[in-house]
Amino acid sequence: MLISSIALVAALACAADEAAAPAAPQAAQAAADAAAPSAPSGSAPGAPKAAQAADTPLPARAAADAKAPKSGDAVARVTKKAVTRTGSTDVVFNLHDTQVITMAGKMRSNMAPWRDGGSNRQFSMGVYGTLLQFDGPTDQLIPWIATGWTVNDDSTVYTVSLREDAVFQDGTPITAADIKAYWEHGAKPENIAGWGAASIALGTIKGWEALKAGDVTEAEGLRVIDDHTLEITQSLPWPAWPQYMAVWMTGVTKLSQVLSDPDWGNNPIAAGPYDVTYDVNTGLTISSRVESVGKVWWGPDSVIDKMVMPAITDAQVRVIMFENNELDILGIDETTFNQVVDPAHPWYTYLRRPNYPGIWWWGVKLDKAPMEDLLVRKALVHGMDMETVVHAVIGPAAHMGTGIFGPGASCYNPDHLGHVYQPDLARQELAASSYGSGENIPVLLTDLSNGNFINSAVAIKEYWKDNLNIDFDILKRESGMPRRPDVQLRRFSEASWVPDPTQIMATFTAKDIGVLSDVPGAYDVMDTLLAFAHTLPLDHPDRCTAFQAVETEYFDKVYGIPFNWFEGTNFVIQPWVQGFVTNSNIRVNLWDMFVEKH
Repeated sequence: MLISSIALVAALACAADEAAAPAAPQAAQAAADAAAPSAPSGSAPGAPKAAQAADTPLPARAAADAKAPKSGDAVARVTKKAVTRTGSTDVVFNLHDTQVITMAGKMRSNMAPWRDGGSNRQFSMGVYGTLLQFDGPTDQLIPWIATGWTVNDDSTVYTVSLREDAVFQDGTPITAADIKAYWEHGAKPENIAGWGAASIALGTIKGWEALKAGDVTEAEGLRVIDDHTLEITQSLPWPAWPQYMAVWMTGVTKLSQVLSDPDWGNNPIAAGPYDVTYDVNTGLTISSRVESVGKVWWGPDSVIDKMVMPAITDAQVRVIMFENNELDILGIDETTFNQVVDPAHPWYTYLRRPNYPGIWWWGVKLDKAPMEDLLVRKALVHGMDMETVVHAVIGPAAHMGTGIFGPGASCYNPDHLGHVYQPDLARQELAASSYGSGENIPVLLTDLSNGNFINSAVAIKEYWKDNLNIDFDILKRESGMPRRPDVQLRRFSEASWVPDPTQIMATFTAKDIGVLSDVPGAYDVMDTLLAFAHTLPLDHPDRCTAFQAVETEYFDKVYGIPFNWFEGTNFVIQPWVQGFVTNSNIRVNLWDMFVEKH
């Protein structure tokens, strides 16, 4: 019986914590003082135009519309799409004269899908071709470059069939060999991102570790059967694998261009309905319907001609631009979200909330003193009030992370309380540890660049000093600055980008990207529980119970210190934008949208 199996293995872990929680000290005030200023709330009568508010000139909406092709054929395209989906010709669309979407972009340091942590998801799923996609908010898999797959009995070997008419944007066919070579290219030691990136999605393929290490140039688990058939062998039973074939990081472009052109990412030969160009000097990113720029797309017609993404880094400028109708879509920060989520706010009806929860946390380095001592780790999490800190730093709508799986995620457990603030217990745990007291604890180190984490660390520093007499050194890490080698707490974040617990759990339990320390034997109970959970098929009634047992072990042993759960990027959408949907992989579903006359 599953419950008995989990209980037998978990009995090896330490006993659960107990004791009540006294009142908090005043440390949260430090976080409140450090928090960011408020953004404008609602409409701002008489507000200056965003172009006047920014130091850098911003492209005007009129200029973007003037350069856009007139959509005389847009009605035909959207009617064709509707007929394809509904079989009806009784459809009337009141389309705007130009089908152009404008949203804020950014200065980009990377355009390679295999290294993208998600910042390019504004356009990536419409540009880079994946084998499958998730359909809007339903998270149902739909064909894309692949038409389907078969799998053996133990979910280790998948045979994937590709469309015979799928081509790159220059018209050359997309073959199984192209997919294989592109995935392998991104995993080579000189190409792989330090945090894993695409290899988090592809890392279960047999032989992937040897590929990452540079020991081989091809993955043992990828075998080309013919031009339109790819066999994928997993290193363990992996019933969730088809979901990983829909992840944005597994998208492809033409590898021959990547190998021959160092600037390929600024205008890649990709495989989707939209192309992308990027200006490295201004940061302007433009994604255009491929037919409008002389390229080729093998799938159904789209209506939007282009999406213009000027690099606008100032959050308040972006808000003003949206207020002045200079942006059609606005991804909002926590400060703005805390205002817009109020039903009385004028943008409340424009709000679109994502369905992919995630979490920020500190990874605890067990190979750095004093983190090898479980009682010290327990004292740290019981000696600070993370819930108060989260509300002070991010706002009242924020949620302290009490588990690995957040609200809305697969296998979320609302009864899992996480690490509860109990300062008396924390002092007892520290006294019983091998260090005995805070005076004997080495200074704790963390290097942070994220503003919310810096502000939270300021508050936590006060808690740990007041309750445990432990010192905490916080270094603000600038872009490009190396991390200090002796940090015991390292910041991580992850979102649920597949609707299955395997993905976010894989990141939390990774030993090769710095989340966990590579300490032999330190995680034996967790590893055993996790291996057992992986054997269960997707429809097994106790599958979530098995993964929640891993979650409980992780928290009991304090392998990480969660900060807060998040929902992904929240958006406000102008009322003339129709068809917008966002999910864990598709930030903006450009190919399904259109602009109504306004």
